[in-house]
Amino acid sequence: MRILMSATLVLGLVACANANSLSDEDLQTARELRDAAMQGTGSFEIVEDLTTRVGPRMPGSDGDARGVAWAQEKLEGMGFDEVRLEPVTFPTWQRGKEEARIVGNFAQPLIVTTLGYAPPTPEGGLEADVVMFDDLAALQAASADEFGRAHPYAFGFAATLWG
Repeated sequence: MRILMSATLVLGLVACANANSLSDEDLQTARELRDAAMQGTGSFEIVEDLTTRVGPRMPGSDGDARGVAWAQEKLEGMGFDEVRLEPVTFPTWQRGKEEARIVGNFAQPLIVTTLGYAPPTPEGGLEADVVMFDDLAALQAASADEFGRAHPYAFGFAATLWG
């Protein structure tokens, strides 16, 4: 990574400078840096290490804190001399436990999930009609009556899952 940054800087200077003002040694250094940068940057290995060792990093989560510590250690290990951690604030969202079921004469559990940053269900849950939409276009074309009475919204994936 440092080699790539150095090569970029040197090549940028070479492009801006008068060729007569550069020594043969400077030009040779620029060639060596260019050739080293062309061999690879190590970028994939860095991303692979982050995703393997740290995993998911949703803002505000333990994974986020592990990712910050990983980045500080990685950058310092690569020789960066001014690695600083800055305090940040942002909205956080924690996925709760999802549970839904059909009630009535033919009661049965449903498999559900929520969208990120969705508001919580009221204390004690809720009971409502369910309207099935075959796709997003059908949801977008829904009438006000369907929106007013239907919660939650269900998208049909049975054809995809079972042919």
